[in-house]
Amino acid sequence: MNPNPAAVRRGALRSYKAATGAVRGLAAAAVLAAVSANASAQDPLRGRDIYLNAAAIKGVPMRSCVQCHSLPPDTKLKGASVAQLFGAFASVDAMAGFVTAFNVVDVTDLSAFLADPAATPTPLPAIDPLVLRFAAPLAASSPAVVVSLRNDGAAPLRLAADPLGISGTDGGAFSVSASTCAPQAVLSPATSCQFELRYVPQQALASVAQLILRYDTIAQPTSIVLAGLPQPRARFTHSVAALAFAVRPIGTPAPVQSVRVLNAGTAPLAVAERRLDGTAAADFMVQGCAAGAVLAPGASCRLDVEFNPSAAGARSATLTLASPDAVEPMTVTLSGTGLAAVGTPPTTPVPPPSPTPPPAAPTTTAGGGGAMPPFGLLALLVAGALRWRNRSRLSIAG
Repeated sequence: MNPNPAAVRRGALRSYKAATGAVRGLAAAAVLAAVSANASAQDPLRGRDIYLNAAAIKGVPMRSCVQCHSLPPDTKLKGASVAQLFGAFASVDAMAGFVTAFNVVDVTDLSAFLADPAATPTPLPAIDPLVLRFAAPLAASSPAVVVSLRNDGAAPLRLAADPLGISGTDGGAFSVSASTCAPQAVLSPATSCQFELRYVPQQALASVAQLILRYDTIAQPTSIVLAGLPQPRARFTHSVAALAFAVRPIGTPAPVQSVRVLNAGTAPLAVAERRLDGTAAADFMVQGCAAGAVLAPGASCRLDVEFNPSAAGARSATLTLASPDAVEPMTVTLSGTGLAAVGTPPTTPVPPPSPTPPPAAPTTTAGGGGAMPPFGLLALLVAGALRWRNRSRLSIAG
């Protein structure tokens, strides 16, 4: 006996409805299992939008709630909980599309609207994350962390006259380096402003503080936890920042001057480069603290600098020590002055020595005294010579 075709179709339809009902029930049960028992209303205004135009919001062909339940919601839906809504999705054919189209947040917002259909628009500040972590070497700045403050509500959000403040014992280690969240600025719905935070550790211990955002349109401020951790890092320090040499003749080295270099950081410091820069760099010679030297925290080395000018006038250069381990390189300014050599004057002929004058004749006194004239003295000498010759002749003759 052939079965009645109409009866077959009716049976198949019943089986299909039962199967689809079971599928919807399983889907709703799975969603309900994912919903916390403590799920609470979130945004009734967004729930209102879903209630009025779910198809456009979700982009799927389905009827909106208002088409069947009017506005304000009728007694069938008014005050429906999240669990009740998921149960309706699973049991009512007209709401079957809601099972896969709506997520937990959607249904929570929809339930919030059904519980308070007269809800008015309010601003809703949103920041993510609410805990910011920083790391930087001691006494060095961390990279800037950009934070965005959004208005996720349906009404404008106006900031307070002092919108950003940092509090806490370690608050001095954190600072706002830039901000577009100006005092009493107004953020329209779905708009945002940004600010930058930096961390400069002042001690070798972790720092914790709070950033407070204040508003005029909302009494409750937003608090962000700031956590900073100092990193081990080497740091150059030096005994002097400049060496000045006295005036030196060209080609004559000046006495050596020294600079003590110290690793004042908390990690080993490997000197990667030692260099001289400047137009007169060749006039200076450096020894010590060479590339490859490693200074433990607290250890030091010595730079010996010599100045030997190659030209007259002011001479200068810059001495630099660099290391990837250090917060920043170390520089020392070098200066000195070269003096041009003085020329030798031309040779002047030396005149011959003058002849020695004869010794002065002795002087005698006569009569009333006084010196004898020169001719009188000569006459006496001649007379004496003649007398001596005559005596000699007489003694020979006798």
